[in-house]
Amino acid sequence: MGRCRQALLAALVVLTGVFASSAGAGSGGQTFKVLLVISGASGGRDVVAAPVFARGAFSGVGRLVEIPNQPGDPDDIARDDLVFAGGTMHLVSVTNDFSGSLDPRTCIFTATIEQTTTVVGGTGRFGAAAGTLAATVNVHALAARSADGTCSQDRAPLAEIDALRLTGTLSF
Repeated sequence: MGRCRQALLAALVVLTGVFASSAGAGSGGQTFKVLLVISGASGGRDVVAAPVFARGAFSGVGRLVEIPNQPGDPDDIARDDLVFAGGTMHLVSVTNDFSGSLDPRTCIFTATIEQTTTVVGGTGRFGAAAGTLAATVNVHALAARSADGTCSQDRAPLAEIDALRLTGTLSF
């Protein structure tokens, strides 16, 4: 009974924090932390989980959804939505720097990507959201192997974990 009561109390504390932090509009400093867990077992790129933790002008918990690029978008653009209970923020990211390496023995790939991310509106309470964020993406992936045993650069990784940290300003 004690553990059940502790779990219930912990859940209530978390929910109270989420609901309290979601009241009203704001502006100021903002940090988003995202953990993308991706599987390539199907041969494609399937997002298994993508929790988002927001703290600052807006604090809450949600999820990241990768959005296909629009016609005419250059190759260095990525689009994502941050989905929260009160609405969605639309993000457009431009890659500034990329460094990575592949271990040919283990097929482990690691990379760091630096981006500039712009919040370009959204839905619900984030319809007028705006902001600029500096983003760092740390990528860890296990590449598939080709028939000859080398690491494939043509197939999706078998598994990938990306840790994103975005910091800057947000208004909504």
